[in-house]
Amino acid sequence: MLNFSPSISETFFGVVLMTRLLKHRLTKFLLGMLIVLLCGFFTWRYWRVASIPDVGEPFDVEAYLTQTDDGEEIARITIEAGKMWSKIQDANEKKWFSFYNDYTRPRPWAEVDPEIKADVLHAEPILEDWFQVNDLQAGFFLSPLNYNNTGSVQRNLYSQLLGLGRLSKYCVLERNQRGEHHRVRGIYLGFLQAAARFRHDSGITEIRISTIVKSIFDGTLPTYLNHPDVTGEELRQLQSVWEQFLEEQPTPSHYLKYDYLQNREMLTDALDQEYPKWTTIANEKEVLRRVRNLVYTNWLTHCDDIPDERPDVKSHTFTIHHFPESFSNWGVTSTHDFEYFPDKNEQELFTAFKAPSIKKSDVAESLCFPLAKYIAANDRYRLRTQLYLTQVALHIYYREHNQFPDTLDELVPDYLTTLPRNPDITGSTVAYVLENQTATLTPVDTRLQRVVRPPGSDLPETTYSP
Repeated sequence: MLNFSPSISETFFGVVLMTRLLKHRLTKFLLGMLIVLLCGFFTWRYWRVASIPDVGEPFDVEAYLTQTDDGEEIARITIEAGKMWSKIQDANEKKWFSFYNDYTRPRPWAEVDPEIKADVLHAEPILEDWFQVNDLQAGFFLSPLNYNNTGSVQRNLYSQLLGLGRLSKYCVLERNQRGEHHRVRGIYLGFLQAAARFRHDSGITEIRISTIVKSIFDGTLPTYLNHPDVTGEELRQLQSVWEQFLEEQPTPSHYLKYDYLQNREMLTDALDQEYPKWTTIANEKEVLRRVRNLVYTNWLTHCDDIPDERPDVKSHTFTIHHFPESFSNWGVTSTHDFEYFPDKNEQELFTAFKAPSIKKSDVAESLCFPLAKYIAANDRYRLRTQLYLTQVALHIYYREHNQFPDTLDELVPDYLTTLPRNPDITGSTVAYVLENQTATLTPVDTRLQRVVRPPGSDLPETTYSP
């Protein structure tokens, strides 16, 4: 009987042969899979970048960065003057603490503690030290490329600027009470010229300056204009400085450009520090560059348009799915609202936000700028300034004609260059009513209403707010 059972050597040889065959096939399979994955990755890498239009830089960055001028010197003078004012308050700490924390306010300035008033008069020369910035050229207090230090410098600068703004207001209140209108005019002129130097920085600085301007003039300008001895010539000088102040205020695009450069530096550094290898492999910087340029190009296209020609800001809500760090947070998402000006390319903006593969939440938060609120705040700031100019113009007219005009049109061109207009789609002139020799300016935003009375009138009691 024949025996066909393989020998041990034959069995071993067969196993070795099969193993080698399987290894060869597995190697080919794995190699094929690797090639497919690499091809897929580079196809995705190319498609992801190519899907975002390359619009280039949204503005001339090199020209923008040349606006250094005297910004650092302005900041230095302001901070030093602010510290001098702080020392005077620190020397009378208890009184000033009570003053700032008096919850019975608002009260008439006449009722303020005499020691507080004495400190104010003692500190008034500090304003002259600060007004040295009027001879300098406005510039960046800190380059937008140095974003790591920008926050601390701005906080320190704003803290001192806020203190000097308060000192200006207190000096005006005290001089108004004493009837020293010449000194009030001098403080007004010096403050407006100094405030105009603070026009090259982030949008936060503009909002802070507008808050200080409002604090000073809303509560003191009517009292100053009410002095019968204030002449039309003096008012024309004040009006001229107001017009220059308004003219020198940067457009909203200036602050968006500053924000753009800070955003660029911040996200680039974050990628280099946290994901250096993946940033290079996935070409993440190029993706973010295109996304950012696309967004800011949209914003800068219309942000400087006059209100009645500017398209309404729209909002797009999108959801980001975050890569899970563990099984417990699988499927975590975050929702963001992106504001933009509508145009034919808006769909590209929505698609672009989905492109970054990492730091999605950081990208979303940095590009989800409150555009509508910022533009509205800027419009309101400019309208408020125009209303101040109109108040002064009405008093100039009164001193020359012994009455207010019947309509605002009579102020142009001898008393006003342009009339104040509502910052809305209509662009209508602010409503003006003359009744019983009292003129009322009423914008659509009634919070900005101004009541203008003839010089020498009995005004409502002037109060202060620390």
